[in-house]
Amino acid sequence: MLQLPSCLRLPRQTTITNGLDAMVSAGFDPSALRTSTLCRSPINKGVRRSSDCFIGRIGRMLKRIWKFICKLLLASVAVGLLVFFLPRLITTIYSWTRIYSLDTAPTEGVAIVFGAGLTRDGYPTAILRDRVDTAAQLYFAGKVQKLLMSGDNSYVNYNEPGAMRDYAI
Repeated sequence: MLQLPSCLRLPRQTTITNGLDAMVSAGFDPSALRTSTLCRSPINKGVRRSSDCFIGRIGRMLKRIWKFICKLLLASVAVGLLVFFLPRLITTIYSWTRIYSLDTAPTEGVAIVFGAGLTRDGYPTAILRDRVDTAAQLYFAGKVQKLLMSGDNSYVNYNEPGAMRDYAI
């Protein structure tokens, strides 16, 4: 804080404008109140640099905080993308050699068809219909000898294997 000589101290009720007028009338040079005099570095003895100023230090600190926040945000996005895409990438790489077309499918004894839900009317959902259609194509092409249909049958009104069989026939 700038300390004024005791002869130039302002009374409490004096406003800043009146105080500056009083200081000028007392012979005080107002150019001495420039920020450059408040920004002198104790190390460089009077050499003015904006980086030595208190405001300059706050600016540098805010800039470092902003850089940290940007780096943290970038790291969060990178981790989020990694968490989202890494399992998909691993699954794709693992299953790449295990996906066959109808012509290239190996001949097996049994094909398991997993359930995928029924509509409220008791009919297979679109995903389940696709699974049953694919299994039926494999059966009629002679690639499998039996179809094992698996699904939920915990209620009397909800029978996935029965709905799958009815759809396949």
